[in-house]
Amino acid sequence: MIKESKESYMWKSTDWNVTVEMHKEAQKLAEGFNRFSKTNFPLKFTDVDVVIITETNTPDSTPKLNEYCVVEDYIPGQFNKWCNNYGFISAEAKSSNSSMPAFMHWSWCHSNGEKMISDLQGVRSDDPQSYTLTDPAMLSLTNSYGVTDMGVEGMAMFFLHHECSSFCERLSKPKKSDFLGVIPDRQLSATMQQLKNLGDATTYTHELKFPPGVREGITTVFRRVARGGYVY
Repeated sequence: MIKESKESYMWKSTDWNVTVEMHKEAQKLAEGFNRFSKTNFPLKFTDVDVVIITETNTPDSTPKLNEYCVVEDYIPGQFNKWCNNYGFISAEAKSSNSSMPAFMHWSWCHSNGEKMISDLQGVRSDDPQSYTLTDPAMLSLTNSYGVTDMGVEGMAMFFLHHECSSFCERLSKPKKSDFLGVIPDRQLSATMQQLKNLGDATTYTHELKFPPGVREGITTVFRRVARGGYVY
């Protein structure tokens, strides 16, 4: 599969550095979660490579001639979107595929609340038993991972919808009461409505960002809770 940027054309191979590094980080996180959870369906991410387009059918084709893109292996099977980068969790992820939101939760604890893997999508295979994932997003308190990094807002929306399964029930997490007084009720209601309208789509909408004071309040809560790490 080939992927081009939705934001702008990439005329240098280094324009994809953030994406490539994010994939490598996602692969390491998946390996860590597999060890932590001892899941019977281990998680893995596809590899990515940066290529330059050397031939097109027409001048108006996309990608364009001499544009740099990333390519990933094609994944055969039924493609699923389990979680996006702004709080969506599918019905399957809440039941039979519960390791997906658990992976997000674990990655948040693993990074002491600084980061969270998100936008989990791919194929579940029964032979061999595994999940092959592709095109993740990373959320961070510093918004360091490009246009799909919805930061503390994405983390907050996830925790407002996530219910722990056996994979993550011993991980620390903020309670809904921790958000009371931190996110104004009117703003939270408006954000929830926007989330409902978005569905499972990967979010790029800058209007979903909270004002600085709200962001600082949530960040303070997250760092305090994340220091608890694992609850035994």
